[in-house]
Amino acid sequence: MRFPHDPFTLDDLHWPALYARVETRPGYPVLAQTDAARAVAMALQRTSRAFDVEPIAYCLMPNHVHLVLAGRAADADARTALRRWKQLSGAEHRLRTGQTLWRPKCAEHLLREPAEMWEAVAYLVEEPVRAGLVRLAGEHRWLSAPDFAARRLWRCSSRPAARPDWWPDRITSGCRSGYSSPR
Repeated sequence: MRFPHDPFTLDDLHWPALYARVETRPGYPVLAQTDAARAVAMALQRTSRAFDVEPIAYCLMPNHVHLVLAGRAADADARTALRRWKQLSGAEHRLRTGQTLWRPKCAEHLLREPAEMWEAVAYLVEEPVRAGLVRLAGEHRWLSAPDFAARRLWRCSSRPAARPDWWPDRITSGCRSGYSSPR
């Protein structure tokens, strides 16, 4: 499901941006269901507006979500927005199904410059191809960056992007600042 974005440029963003991988509870590939995926994506859009952050890109997979968030205002807090999105989407899911949606911890990494952010977006865009869900990244229904995915650079790549050097090797407690236990 693609949402229209307000046009933005890198000049509109406040650094650092945040990359996160949020997993559903073990053995629960609920995001393969259209209604669950739509509810999670819409909760992300609502939370992003409320916290003045821009979802640069996100990709919903059956059992996890990759996303890159950046502040639109100097006082925007992408980590707080991420935590609130998990709370809201999890609560909505529990009301509908009676089931817990998210694992309590997630992987996150601060992206301090545009090159790191675009590397994270490139990795995120290729995730459905690596998982074997689609042949071309732009074909994935729950990818918010189809224009990026359609660029020749990524479409013609013989191999999907490898994990970036900065890939988070630690998970945070509830997506809060600071690292806790190793992954």
